[in-house]
Formats: sequence, C-alpha cells, structure tokens
Amino acid sequence: MRVTALIPYLHLVLVLLVSMRVLLRPYREPASRIAWMVVVATLPIAGVLAYLLFGEVNIGRKRVARMQKVVGHMQTEAAASGLNPQRFDPINGLSSSETTFIVTLYCA
Repeated sequence: MRVTALIPYLHLVLVLLVSMRVLLRPYREPASRIAWMVVVATLPIAGVLAYLLFGEVNIGRKRVARMQKVVGHMQTEAAASGLNPQRFDPINGLSSSETTFIVTLYCA
C-alpha cells in the first residue's frame, strides 16, 4: 500500500483526535467548543493547525502564581483601607473565558 493512500486516513484520525480534545477540554464555554468544532471540521488542515496554535490556552504555572500574588496583594491593601477585599478579586463571578483573559492581562 502506498503512503499517499494513507494520508486521508491519517487526516481523519487527526481530526477525530483534535475533535475529542475540543469536546473534552475542561473549563471551555460550550459556544467556544462548537466554534472550534466547526473550524476543525470545515478547514481540513488549517483548522487543526489553528486549534493547535490558538485553541490551546496555557498561560503557565509561573503566570498563575504571579496572578495569585497580585490578587492577594490587592485584597490585603483593600482590607487595610477598610474596603471589601472581594471587590478587588478579578476572578470572582466571571466565566472561564473571562477569567483566562484577566489572568493573561495581569500576567503578561
């Protein structure tokens, strides 16, 4: 069997694996899952590449630790000033995509 005959099957397997990752990824909004499924399904190779480049958001442990330190400092200062510390918690009450944006914004 020729290698070129295997390419469509390899692509199908790759699309199925990426689709499973899109659907099973924790902390992702349902609308975002659907949008990525459409991109992966309609753009044969570019969709998979786009998801791998832009769909996997990983800000790293160091940035998360830095964000937690900043939030802790903000809450300490707020409490010392007589204000409600929860008011200065940027993560409180936000969706996961908004939280990711805030964490990225603070830790960039």
